[in-house]
Amino acid sequence: MKIGKNSWISPKASVYGGDTIIIGENVRIDDFCILSGGEGGLNIGSHIHIGAGVKLFGGGGLILEDFVQISSNSIVYSQSDDMSGNSLVGPCIPMEFKPGLQSGLTSLLRHVFLGANTIVLPGVTIGAGVSAAAFSLINKDCFSWKKYKGIPARIYGNRSQEILLLEEQFLREYRSRDND
Repeated sequence: MKIGKNSWISPKASVYGGDTIIIGENVRIDDFCILSGGEGGLNIGSHIHIGAGVKLFGGGGLILEDFVQISSNSIVYSQSDDMSGNSLVGPCIPMEFKPGLQSGLTSLLRHVFLGANTIVLPGVTIGAGVSAAAFSLINKDCFSWKKYKGIPARIYGNRSQEILLLEEQFLREYRSRDND
């Protein structure tokens, strides 16, 4: 596992497939999280908070870009078994017996905010600046700078882009402190 400076992972978090996990700078991962790199890997950017009990499954590839915030007990999948009966299921079954496995790169772009208990399904791209209210189910791509809620998640408004100006100011100060 590669971890950037000023990043902290709770000793109560569980890590699987650490050789396929990359974590940027200034990342905080709280208690009882599960980080699973898997075959596709898990790439976590910088300035990210992952709340208590969050599960990140990178079997199909999972990318969290900078400034992503994931609230407690949310789950992000990049791979899911086929429940149709045409495929065996579970982690103890070899892949050749799981022809219906659904797997795909799952991406949370910059400034995505997931409320508590949100679930993201495999292969979804959540556009920059998206916020999802608590208990949302994201099962398809989300348009940038929109607010989503519900099961399944639907747009209910626009999200302000003021945070882009704040990001610029923050990064200027952060980099100037870093050069001192």
